[in-house]
Amino acid sequence: MTINELVELIRHIEEEHNFFNRKPGRRVVKRITPRIDTRRAGMVVAVELQGYGWETVFDSRKSRQDAPSSLFDTIMTFLDTSEEEN
Repeated sequence: MTINELVELIRHIEEEHNFFNRKPGRRVVKRITPRIDTRRAGMVVAVELQGYGWETVFDSRKSRQDAPSSLFDTIMTFLDTSEEEN
C-alpha cells in the first residue's frame, strides 16, 4: 500500500467509521497503526485496526496468495462489510 492509499484509508475511516458518523452495522475504528517499511520507498506493509471489542492486523508480508488483492482493497472490503456478515 502506498502512503497516498494510507491517507485515503484514514480519510475513509474518519468519514464513515468513527463513533459519531457510521452506518448502522458497520465497524467503528478507534485506532489505526500503520507499519511502514522505509527500505521499500516508504511502502505500508501492515495496518493494525482496533475497534470496540475487536482488533485485526492486515499484513501484506503474511498474506501471499495466488491472486492477492491489494492491502488497501482488503482493508476497505473489511471495513465496508457489516459486522453481521463476518
